[in-house]
Amino acid sequence: MNSAELARMLPGISEVRRRSVVLAVLEGVTGGDHPRYSFDAGWREGAALASMADGSGNEYSIVFADEGALVIGFDHESEMNPYGNGSQALWPGLLLGLPPELVRWAEDPRFVEDGVLCATLCLWRTPGSTAWGAGPISYPEDGDGAGWLFRGLLGCSPELYASWATNVHGAPPDVEAVRAVFDGHPLTPALALRMNPAYDTASLDPLLELTGYGPVAAG
Repeated sequence: MNSAELARMLPGISEVRRRSVVLAVLEGVTGGDHPRYSFDAGWREGAALASMADGSGNEYSIVFADEGALVIGFDHESEMNPYGNGSQALWPGLLLGLPPELVRWAEDPRFVEDGVLCATLCLWRTPGSTAWGAGPISYPEDGDGAGWLFRGLLGCSPELYASWATNVHGAPPDVEAVRAVFDGHPLTPALALRMNPAYDTASLDPLLELTGYGPVAAG
């Protein structure tokens, strides 16, 4: 899968945000010191940020702003890595077609290194559009990382998350407790402990405040 294919598979902005919050909350409880997913509801004035980092230099970020949403992915082993190909330049066409109102987010220091956007893929969507956009790219054989970077976001279900968390974090969370979070039920200390008996429940209120977790309608 490449970013053009990913653009056709991603749901709308509100559902991507809902899934991102759910993953961040679940990881905040089950991920210990190394949660892979995070969400900052107050990242910038008027903008929230969802993030995924695998600890090996591969990551994605999704900006949710009034102007729309911007997805930035980085596969450090991809031929499209602007730092790995020796040119320190974005892959041709990566940002072609990016709506002007979203350009400032692509230029945010959070995503730029040595003056270059740290990205092998970018997608965008404005509130009035009916689909995600991507630049007209000729992809290399190894692709841009879309297929595996966003696997968790695309396959977002209680069963798949519980299986993934068991493999990655080593302890199986209670699937029904995970399902309660997916369904937007209040996350109580008792529910958190069903997912991770070792969880420090004193961290729960800060996690909920950071992510803005609450009942969110899918859409």
